[in-house]
Amino acid sequence: MKKRKAVWLWVLAAAVIGVITLWPFHNLLVRLEFAEGDSAHMNPARGFYFPVKSNHPEKLWQVRANGCSLVFIMFDIGDFKDRDLSEQKLEELDAILKGARDRGLKVILRAAYGFDNESAYNDPKDIVRITGHIGQMKPVLQKYGDILYVVQAGFLGAYGEWHSSNFGDPPSVDAQAAVLNELFDGLPENVFICVRRPSFIRALFAQEKLPQMFEGRIGVHNDALLGSGDDLGTYTDLSREEELAWAQTYFVRLPYGGETSCKSGYATAQNASREFPMLHLSYLNSQYNKDVLNGWKIGTADGEDAYEYIRRHMGYRFSLQSAKLSGMLEAGREVKAVLYVSNTGFASLGGDYSTNLVIKGQDTEFSIPLEADAENWPPDGNVELGAVFAMPEGVAGETLRLGLRIADKGKSLTGDDRYAVALQNTGIDFSGGVNFFAAYHKTEDGYQLIFN
Repeated sequence: MKKRKAVWLWVLAAAVIGVITLWPFHNLLVRLEFAEGDSAHMNPARGFYFPVKSNHPEKLWQVRANGCSLVFIMFDIGDFKDRDLSEQKLEELDAILKGARDRGLKVILRAAYGFDNESAYNDPKDIVRITGHIGQMKPVLQKYGDILYVVQAGFLGAYGEWHSSNFGDPPSVDAQAAVLNELFDGLPENVFICVRRPSFIRALFAQEKLPQMFEGRIGVHNDALLGSGDDLGTYTDLSREEELAWAQTYFVRLPYGGETSCKSGYATAQNASREFPMLHLSYLNSQYNKDVLNGWKIGTADGEDAYEYIRRHMGYRFSLQSAKLSGMLEAGREVKAVLYVSNTGFASLGGDYSTNLVIKGQDTEFSIPLEADAENWPPDGNVELGAVFAMPEGVAGETLRLGLRIADKGKSLTGDDRYAVALQNTGIDFSGGVNFFAAYHKTEDGYQLIFN
């Protein structure tokens, strides 16, 4: 049974619990408590993704139809291993990214010289050709940087997965660094890059092939997730348990995602629900491997359907636990608000987001910026947000609504509700990109808190 919202009045630090009339004291703080729901809003930059090839923008409608806000775009440049990318090919990339933005999607992008078994050793033999292709792509990547969640390093080897490459199997550290440095140079700072193995990250920084400032921007795409004891060669220099322990610390604020590859003793619902919080799993292929995914639907995790548990907790999952609010609002008087938010997801949000307390009247809205750093709220953690401000003039109506807006700072995304973050609570109305959790009703003495 879902827990109902409860109310406490706090006066001079003494709590009085029960059914109480809200007296119009301007210095009265009212405590509200909220319950986390069991749904999973289609929030941006998290969860299951749907794959689409860059030359098929007409299939983008399937992403949200399949319950995803993330699209994995495969940019196949295999026909250009010996020449520059054509204007037509660059326009193809522009068109698919524009289509993703138009549909309110965040993007995982990978470029490769083929996405089939024939792509082994199909990458160019000259690294300058590869970095030149990245250079050609830079203007397009920068144009759509606000919707890029992750760029998978790609380019080298079969499927762009950094094996079976003309630069080695795996590619040399110098080849890896050349690709990564060129990508970092062309991407906005809020965009993450993911490589195929955790050991690549350790080697690149241990050998000082990348500047330390990039260490906070490199995650992993494990495309053999749970496939075997070493995830089909993903874990190379450390044991599985050592990798999990390393990931638990390293990926707290970095994306770790990919796809499952095959059924195995490691791909059970029980083991997936144990390892995914340790990996801080952010995203996963919704279409592959279906045998593994369907197995989770008949398994359990934390006493519930394992598939639903994983679907809800991949990435971040914010909910409002409680709030302490001024009991009355009146123009010019001081207003206080303290919010307690938890993240019960496997990972943090990442990216670049603003957080505002919103007071909405009949025709007007007032926003109070909060120093929140929502993109770094830790998984399985709690944060406290506070604001003290003077009630603004001009916000009017019979009822004023109080809410929390967590919005993407991307210039083209400002005001687009599809890129705002919904809190996962019962009894909270997510409307117009704002999580409305309380309301004030007009009285002779001012606006009195009446909850939501």
